[in-house]
Amino acid sequence: MSIVSQKDLDSSLALLGITADQNWQDVQSQYRLLVQKWHPDRHSGENGELAQTRFIELNTAFKTIRDYYRKTGALPMQTTVDLSDHLLGVKPVPAQGKSLWAQQWFKPVIAGSGLLIIAILLMSSLDSRLKAKNEGRAEMEKVLSKQNDTLKAAEEIKSVTQTTLLVP
Repeated sequence: MSIVSQKDLDSSLALLGITADQNWQDVQSQYRLLVQKWHPDRHSGENGELAQTRFIELNTAFKTIRDYYRKTGALPMQTTVDLSDHLLGVKPVPAQGKSLWAQQWFKPVIAGSGLLIIAILLMSSLDSRLKAKNEGRAEMEKVLSKQNDTLKAAEEIKSVTQTTLLVP
């Protein structure tokens, strides 16, 4: 543990934006907010160098304040780590209260979701059936149009042959 000068403490407190009369939890929360804001991974380019410098300054200031709080007795020398707070050390919490299935809101949500899925499947099935039906209609219209063209051609031939036969 290093000896903390008043000048270093004042500059560290100013850097973190706190006062000397704040408790340790306030110091930690302010430090965490600033470290998240100035973390180098969040900045790139020109801001990356500034963020790196600011990040190092914040860590140094925090260590200075931590040493001061330990020296004055506001912070114990050995802090215990609560693993339930950390991402890698999360302790499983036993389930309390009703299960999800026993809660009143859960069953209607599941039923509604199921009905929505069924409606979507029916719509897609109907869509594919209509598409096939429309394709069949298009084919039928092509055949009818060809038959009409053939009938018109036959009538023209018939009229031409009748007119040629009538003419002496």
